[in-house]
Amino acid sequence: SKGEYWYTMSDSRMADLVASMNFDRRIFVAKLDTRSFVDQRLTRFTLLNPNTDIELAHALLNSLLGIFFIESLGFGRGLGALDLSSTRMKKYLKMLNPSLLTSEQIVDIKSKFNLFKNRDIKDITEELEDPIRIDFDNTILSAYGIESLYDSIKNSFLFLYTMRTNVNAE
Repeated sequence: SKGEYWYTMSDSRMADLVASMNFDRRIFVAKLDTRSFVDQRLTRFTLLNPNTDIELAHALLNSLLGIFFIESLGFGRGLGALDLSSTRMKKYLKMLNPSLLTSEQIVDIKSKFNLFKNRDIKDITEELEDPIRIDFDNTILSAYGIESLYDSIKNSFLFLYTMRTNVNAE
């Protein structure tokens, strides 16, 4: 009848992981319990290879380097919210290469990530001081042989975050 609209959901809108397009004081990628439909307010990540280790990808995207990559893709807008587009994320977001890890490193990273994800998400400044978070991030950076870059990555991330959140501060 007039005024009714029917939409079909295509498989192209299915997601395994999602991220906000407007982060504020928390930056994280969420894993859905089951592949689900999402709308345009979320950036969707859909596994193309069924052999992909979703738990490992989830961990790597939520690492210090992962959230630094997310922060660096956006800009501050309206009360300091991080403005991102799905297109920009799809085109430019990078993730550490999981195929460079040994099976022991993967087990270690996933074990540390389980401790990390089974607690409340904190504001960025608190988050980066949490010992569980620090151990998780150092485990990942060590696995890739770049643990010496921890302070540089953290300070660069905090610089971008502070610049964004101070957009409207006076």
